[in-house]
Amino acid sequence: MSELSNIDSLREALQAEQARCKQLKEQVQFLSSIDSNKMMALSKLDSVKLAAMCQKLKEALAQARAEKESQEEDLEETINAKVELMQQLADTEQQLEDKQRENQQLETIIKT
Repeated sequence: MSELSNIDSLREALQAEQARCKQLKEQVQFLSSIDSNKMMALSKLDSVKLAAMCQKLKEALAQARAEKESQEEDLEETINAKVELMQQLADTEQQLEDKQRENQQLETIIKT
């Protein structure tokens, strides 16, 4: 009888152990799914961060282009202003030469 009781005890222990193994297996599967979800969430987070960085880079590039265009416009205006001043200087020099010739002619006329 003690052997039957011993077998029943072992059978109950085996069943309890099988139930425990089943529960552990379910927990492992659950934890694995959490890890998988965590990896997907991290991947999405990385994508969002990357998209934000790309947007910031696009904005910085647009601003740099706008500044470059503005500087080019300023440079063009400066060059045009210098060209105009040089033309005015050339005109003034020509007028001065004309006046000097005129003065020489008048001096020549006065001397004679």
